[in-house]
Amino acid sequence: MLSIIVSTVYPERLERFRRNVAETIGDIPYEIIAIENVKNPRSLANVYNEGGSRARFPYLLFMHEDAGFITRNWFEDIRRKLDEPDCGTVGFAGSKLMFNMPGGWGMGLKWMYVNVLQCGEVARANYDANTPFVEVVTIDGLAMFVRKEVWAENPFDEESLPGFHCYDVDFSLNLSLKYRNYVCFCVDVYHDSAGNFDRVWLDQTLKIYEKKWKHILPRAVDNIHLTPSQIKYEEERQCFRFLKILEKDSVLRNFYKRRFMNYPLTLRHFEHLVKLALGLAQKRR
Repeated sequence: MLSIIVSTVYPERLERFRRNVAETIGDIPYEIIAIENVKNPRSLANVYNEGGSRARFPYLLFMHEDAGFITRNWFEDIRRKLDEPDCGTVGFAGSKLMFNMPGGWGMGLKWMYVNVLQCGEVARANYDANTPFVEVVTIDGLAMFVRKEVWAENPFDEESLPGFHCYDVDFSLNLSLKYRNYVCFCVDVYHDSAGNFDRVWLDQTLKIYEKKWKHILPRAVDNIHLTPSQIKYEEERQCFRFLKILEKDSVLRNFYKRRFMNYPLTLRHFEHLVKLALGLAQKRR
């Protein structure tokens, strides 16, 4: 019934993952396709596509080996959601909106929907125990369920994604053009690591944005309605957020600074400029 694809680097993590699945999945047929990715490292897009092509079952789960399930018999509710004809991918963290800006799957807490035990701490955003699934545009790559036929029509972009980043945003964004993606609130999971904004991530994000994403953004679920001025305001906030992150990276910082300075001068914009100036002044002391 379910093929679970994992890119594995640490044998002890993989063994823990295998035990977790066996103890929690319940009485359904499944397989774990663990693809070693140490000796000759390949992109996650490449590894996941290989795993998908080797899968024997009609449902796929692409998941990190340092994650696992807390809820037992977790696949039944998710399978029923996947069986909906317009269902794309299902995960446990995502965003209802992605602005026309380079970035990760999350564009601020207002738009994020999260149900993860992250590094031992409950990380929930806009959580509603009475809503099993909430529609989003982007999905975080810690876990992504999808029907095999949907993946086969929309495989991971190996050509554009040569590393270990952006595969999740790119995959879910592409699916959002044809299907509906969801964050699952009725199943609890844990993840023993957190993402980080390093130079490699930033560089790859900027490249994929320029090549693909900017042509289809902004994107939002059907029940999000923003005016052009509201979108500009939120994009301005996203720019400022990345300017703060990129304090030590002059090349990428200049890209965001140009975008930020192109927005109309509002009171909020002025406040951001003051903060930016104060931050630069403090750095020079």
